[in-house]
Amino acid sequence: MISLFDAVGLLCSGLPAVVAATLLISLVAALRYRARALWIIAAVTLLVSGCAGVLQVQVQLRPAFDVLYLQPDRVLGWKQVPNLRWTWAGFARYVDEFNVDIQTNSHGFRDLERRFEKEDGVVRIALLGASMIEAVQVPLEQTAGQVLEKRLNAEPPPLRADARRFEVLNFGVSAYGIGQTLLVWEAYAHRFEPDYVFLYLSPLSLELTAETHQAPRFTGAKKKLRVRPGFRIDAGKLVRSPPLHTAAFIKGQQRLMREVYGGTRTRRRYFSVALKCYLVMQSFDFALPGRTCDGDVPDVAPPAKRYSVSDAEVREVNLAIIRELARKVETAGARFVLVDDTAEHSLGSANLRAVMQALSDELAVGYIPLYAALAEAQARDVPTHWKRDIHFNRAGNELLGNSMHRWMAEAESQRR
Repeated sequence: MISLFDAVGLLCSGLPAVVAATLLISLVAALRYRARALWIIAAVTLLVSGCAGVLQVQVQLRPAFDVLYLQPDRVLGWKQVPNLRWTWAGFARYVDEFNVDIQTNSHGFRDLERRFEKEDGVVRIALLGASMIEAVQVPLEQTAGQVLEKRLNAEPPPLRADARRFEVLNFGVSAYGIGQTLLVWEAYAHRFEPDYVFLYLSPLSLELTAETHQAPRFTGAKKKLRVRPGFRIDAGKLVRSPPLHTAAFIKGQQRLMREVYGGTRTRRRYFSVALKCYLVMQSFDFALPGRTCDGDVPDVAPPAKRYSVSDAEVREVNLAIIRELARKVETAGARFVLVDDTAEHSLGSANLRAVMQALSDELAVGYIPLYAALAEAQARDVPTHWKRDIHFNRAGNELLGNSMHRWMAEAESQRR
């Protein structure tokens, strides 16, 4: 069945061809049948208007939303707003692939409500990462963290004898670089006394560590701001720098809420099928039928390069951050595990995956080659990502959760 997204695309991108064909047929009819040409034009106009009207009603019934669900943070750069209820349907102008109701907990994470104190017999697992861990594209029960929690409680690995229950805590936050996951561990995650810590690695999260300025669309400011905490290596040591423009970030977001969002953090997106068709006609855009129309999805394509330093420097600062995080996790008495979803050729490395596996051997920590499981799913023609969204769908989250469960079962069996 054709989706609403594709139906709007077909109408908008195919309309110039329809109009051209109508004019041609009407010209022929006028030369031969005279008055009948007007009937042809009227019939086509009525048909196209009716289709546009039906699609506009569907769009109105399936609205998407812009949400300021991230708030400024002077240490982390930003994090989710605590105790916020909101709806996410991706970046499309209207609901197409998913429509998810989100509830953050009192700590400002997309997770169940958690207490710092850990009960006797509870084994805790902390998940660190960015939007793939946050997983606002699926209901909470379908996230990788909840998949893992349910499997652990149903099929517990051979841990200590007093292990009665498992809790998997989600500390993922959109657009985080690896450096920010270190800060999340220091500010929040360690306080929950986890027994295992999984760090999700992706090419984007590694690049974001070195990204400096955020676009006004993100901050609500008039210009690009430096609101991400910085990391660099100086004289062989990892050096941090706090976000520089947090005050402007706060001011910009307050202005957005006051002037654009009507005093709230959510606004309904507006999309006019008729206006889009008019703009397509005006530009004579003979796009392929079904192709995404401009304006259906905002320009969220990543820039060619997010940072000014060399790829090698970005790679080395990320490796230093991971070493620091591993040391702190191990010092806290937890097991540290790298979940590798990086690209083979990335950050100036011929094989970044081999680099990450070598790092796990160096640190004597766990390692999950998630990229291999994803490639296997792709070979079996099992989609793990949304068609028009880069994030994991339900199958992708399930694969990630099951991969972590498999590692825990195998690792603990080997230890015994």
